[in-house]
Amino acid sequence: MIPLKDENPTRRPALLTYGLIILNLAIYFYVAQSPVMDAAIVRRYALIPADIAAGRHLGTLLSSLFLHASLLHVGGNMLFLWIFGNNVEDRLGELKYILLYLVAGVAGSLLQVAADPSSQVPTLGASGAISGVLAAYVLFYPRARVLDRAPGAQRLPLAGRPRGRRRSRLLRSRGRLRQRAHPGLAAQAAVSLSPDRPCLRRE
Repeated sequence: MIPLKDENPTRRPALLTYGLIILNLAIYFYVAQSPVMDAAIVRRYALIPADIAAGRHLGTLLSSLFLHASLLHVGGNMLFLWIFGNNVEDRLGELKYILLYLVAGVAGSLLQVAADPSSQVPTLGASGAISGVLAAYVLFYPRARVLDRAPGAQRLPLAGRPRGRRRSRLLRSRGRLRQRAHPGLAAQAAVSLSPDRPCLRRE
């Protein structure tokens, strides 16, 4: 599913959501402009499960949330945040919303560490945070209508199909990288527990 928009107006502008989108895109384009800087930033700020398991570089639990491996990676995450984040921010308020975003992101990072605590492959991406936002949206707005790109209309799980782990090369200098699953298990779990799943209208 590639969502286009939802039929769920907000009471106020989602300034924090817009700020997160701008920040993530700005960091991606800043980092991607130079292969040398790109590789150095990945080594310093991406999450390496083996380091976290050993109690080292714990700050990367947060910093890795703002790094992305490709334009498709950051674009997909920001699309979901653009469509669903504004309603969650409107419902929770700025403080609870940013806490949800960060806590869900760190939780996704810790799940990655738990899955492979000896891994030396750098892991990055905001998909854990986006999963938390998407799960909150499903729980808060189970009857919301979401438009996606294909014709027809049917009731489908909003979270869609989990894509699992993926590995990619982010420019030649980066070597191996692991992007976090998108949209993630948290949203899938929320959908399965919701009594009324969101209605998707395909266009």
